[in-house]
Amino acid sequence: MKTILLILASSASLFAGDFTYEGQITGVVCGACKEHVTEALMKVDGIKSIEIAPTNVPEIRHITIKASKDNFSASDANNALAAAKGENYKVTKLDKKS
Repeated sequence: MKTILLILASSASLFAGDFTYEGQITGVVCGACKEHVTEALMKVDGIKSIEIAPTNVPEIRHITIKASKDNFSASDANNALAAAKGENYKVTKLDKKS
């Protein structure tokens, strides 16, 4: 019986996947800004990594968030940023990719 439970527990972890969210963020104009945003979002339960990259529009950056949660939104990101006194940053778009 214990062996069966162990196998089921192992199988369950296979379904706990990673989800990727991609979008846009404004207000990130320097390395310190990028660091502040990353630190704030990494405090959210289930967030595994943050990538921020430039776009062809100087005031907009591309943001990629990897998380173990399948329901992370731009509103969630903005709430985390506001809690970290990051009112200068705003996630304007965030779509789940996988």
